[in-house]
Amino acid sequence: MRTKVMLALIITCFLCMSGEWKISAAYAESTVLALPHPGENTITLLEDTDLYDDQRKKVGMLGPQTVKILKTGEVRWGHGQGYLVPIYLISTWLGDLSIVPNKALRGNPQPLVTKLDLGRIETLYNDPLLSEPSGGKLAPQIVTTKAKWDSHYLIETKSGDKWIRPTFPFLDGVKEVHKEVELSNLTPLMRYPDGLETGSSLSAQTVVVKEEWQNWYRIDSWLGTVWFKLYKADTVDNQRGNHD
Repeated sequence: MRTKVMLALIITCFLCMSGEWKISAAYAESTVLALPHPGENTITLLEDTDLYDDQRKKVGMLGPQTVKILKTGEVRWGHGQGYLVPIYLISTWLGDLSIVPNKALRGNPQPLVTKLDLGRIETLYNDPLLSEPSGGKLAPQIVTTKAKWDSHYLIETKSGDKWIRPTFPFLDGVKEVHKEVELSNLTPLMRYPDGLETGSSLSAQTVVVKEEWQNWYRIDSWLGTVWFKLYKADTVDNQRGNHD
């Protein structure tokens, strides 16, 4: 079902003491403005977002809404040398200005069937904007997705389909397996791929793998659940098990 978002704007512009302009919006039946639908060249702002001119001076603020992207680039942001973040040029009532949003969704939801390995407890939401918490939480586990909108995922749960925004660490596109892998060299064990080392290793032996992600493998050990990374030249896959 196609949902058309209509927003009636009563534009009240006023000059603040700081020299910034702000727009306030309210519903009204007499004046109706159709906002762009989420699409390939749009971004949906989830919170108030500052507007900047071409000198990176703050000149206003935009409330949560979907806006069309005119141009995408990168800029160093933050203290010191900062770090590279996306910057978007959009059209506003003050002309073309830039935004560097903290909470926003690019494009629109897309079907995606894959498996996520969640490394932390996640809050469940009823909507993709994460504005309606369902009251439930999900413990670290492997889940199956149905759709993705930027960094938000629609997943299957016992209480129905819910939205999450996974926090680090999490793995996208894992495979649940049950097979034996023969290690030919001393292999370091990690708590999580590219994460904290356990300080322990496995000698050359055959292990039962429960999960794969890229060239990482998860096993159950005396340390609990651990991961190890191997290259094709380092492994001999005996294929004695079957994928789930």
